[in-house]
Amino acid sequence: MLGLAVGDALGWPMEDRGGRVGGTAKVQPAFEFTKWSRREGGRFAPHVEEIAAGTYSDDTQLALAIARSRSLGGDWWSYFIDVELPLWTLYERGGGGATKRAAQSWLNGHAPWDQMDSEGVRRYFAAGGNGALMRCLPHCLAPSSRWPEQRNKALDRDGFATHGHPRALLGSRVYAASVAWALDRTQPLAYGGLIELLIETTTEWAEPADTALFRDDFDANSWEAEWLATVEEVIRLLELALDGLGEGAVAVDQSTLKQLGAFGAMKGAGTVTAVAAIFLASRYASQPEQGLLAAAFARGADTDTLASLTAGLLGALHGPYWLEPLAQEVQDAAYVERVTDDVLNERPAIGPTGAWRRPERNSLYRWLDGAAVGDKTALGPFGAATIAAIEDHETRTTFVRSWHLHTELGQAVRVKRYDKGKDGQPRWRPFTRTEGTATPQTKPRAGLILQVTELSRARDFYERVVGLEVNKATKDFVSFGWLALEHATEASQSTQLDLAQAAMDEGQAIRVYLPEGALGHARRQADSLGLETFAAPPRFKAPAFRCRDPDGHIIEFVIHNGKPPLI
Repeated sequence: MLGLAVGDALGWPMEDRGGRVGGTAKVQPAFEFTKWSRREGGRFAPHVEEIAAGTYSDDTQLALAIARSRSLGGDWWSYFIDVELPLWTLYERGGGGATKRAAQSWLNGHAPWDQMDSEGVRRYFAAGGNGALMRCLPHCLAPSSRWPEQRNKALDRDGFATHGHPRALLGSRVYAASVAWALDRTQPLAYGGLIELLIETTTEWAEPADTALFRDDFDANSWEAEWLATVEEVIRLLELALDGLGEGAVAVDQSTLKQLGAFGAMKGAGTVTAVAAIFLASRYASQPEQGLLAAAFARGADTDTLASLTAGLLGALHGPYWLEPLAQEVQDAAYVERVTDDVLNERPAIGPTGAWRRPERNSLYRWLDGAAVGDKTALGPFGAATIAAIEDHETRTTFVRSWHLHTELGQAVRVKRYDKGKDGQPRWRPFTRTEGTATPQTKPRAGLILQVTELSRARDFYERVVGLEVNKATKDFVSFGWLALEHATEASQSTQLDLAQAAMDEGQAIRVYLPEGALGHARRQADSLGLETFAAPPRFKAPAFRCRDPDGHIIEFVIHNGKPPLI
């Protein structure tokens, strides 16, 4: 799994569609990560994004998603399609078209083969790319998929979630068979022996997949004929790879990869990418670093997926030590190791979480629109997520923003959004970048400082009754973010009481919006503290009440009904 992540991060900057600023022609192969710049946004919102050294792409993101799913055991597939794939639409980086379309379908609550759009269904069954292949490695680690029949069933189920063409499934099967053999082997690998073994054991990976989950009008006969033709295609590719190994010279690498289709229109096919990775891992079985470099810097190939699969298979053959120092420098290295252990031990990598659908995603978007650096929220299986940085990208007409989140689980997540704006302003809160951090730009954040006579008593009220969380506290000062409490000096205490009484006489109040279930709790807490509570003004249609805080300030509690939780 570390090899997969390292290969992905090393090969992504070299990918043709990676959009690297300056191109790749002058980039020399090197066993090191470097930061790079990537063009994104297409023609409607073109902008440049800086990619940190060691950052991985969709290959590793999806492999981790499957690893979390398989760690649950049992009905892992339901979790994958209900939570992981829909949630991936939020943070994907460099994802392929078929996988993104399928993930959007699951986000909307229906299978990609069961859409009303006939063109969408056609595209699903024509999808034979390597999107399923790139995430198949964790299936080889799960104890419940130890035997070929079990493993193939899991691979098919996973593949069908996004791809409907046999190329996608057979690519996963033949690659996974290679990894499984490498993990279980008890004798040294003969040169070319792995490819010979795959040809000899064709029946183990070539048995037609079960298509019972498709709807009644599915043409099973036509699909099975396509399956058998694709099996023959894989065998031909394996034979080409074996012939390439027989040549022996390094110069043959490019020639063999070209014959396999790694540089042509089929370079993203599941079958082509799988056999190309198996070829390179076999060719460089005794020199794993060179094998990784050959895959990651194969200009014109799908280098991130080719390198991640090649390094994953070499990792299965050699372990992780040859990957140093990159294994510890790749994004989320510690988490990759931890989730791998979870799969191997069938120990759930995440806690209970509900399905992720469009309403959940829209709710998060609304929260991000008003959030600032340091703010926290729950993010499905990732647990608590904290905004580490906010980045606005320069574009000509469209507003583009990225939120970089650190998650409790240990995986870094970046959310990017596009907005046309209104009256020259985007929907989200304005910020500008200053030395990598986000600071207010045009609209200042409003805040309130209250002077109080007894700081501990006032703090207790705003924590217990109002439900605020302390951001910062000293002996004489407590900050809740939008509200701060300051201990009043003896000289100012009488003035403070006069101001509080005047505010009440004039009907002034600090308004707090609460979710519906919290309103009754706030009132009970106020009563338990012996504080005065009374009715809110009749203008409110939603339930509301007022109370005095310990220093006499009027606090007005109102059900928020979709408005921001605090004003």
